[in-house]
Amino acid sequence: MRECITENYPAVKAIGEQAILVEFGSAYSREVSRAVLAFDAQLNLEKPVGIIETAPTIRSVFVRFDPATIEPDHVEGWCRDELDNGHWRSRTEAVTRKEFLIPAIYGGSFGPDLQDVADHASLNESAMVELHAAARLSVV
Repeated sequence: MRECITENYPAVKAIGEQAILVEFGSAYSREVSRAVLAFDAQLNLEKPVGIIETAPTIRSVFVRFDPATIEPDHVEGWCRDELDNGHWRSRTEAVTRKEFLIPAIYGGSFGPDLQDVADHASLNESAMVELHAAARLSVV
């Protein structure tokens, strides 16, 4: 995995009294997404008692904890230690991904703007449909 972290990232921030946010970028990118998913997978290997959940977002990992069970400083330190040891970087390929096939109908009453879109792209309708149907999209 290419280095996805600029001088400002990752950033570890307290979010209220029961959560930490580990940010990997200021905006979505595939590189940031891979880092988020890999880091979340690493955190879930051995969570300390008191960590309630981790949740990957589009550019960060949300870590919720029980402050009656674990000190906020301990959670922040745990996150920083996991970032520093770098083991999460090797988790990129281990992140499970699912592929979904989404059926679509083009043109007619289901897509009355197909001709307009094709014209705008300087394509005929069938080329527009083929191009759109061939696209692979990622959902984070």
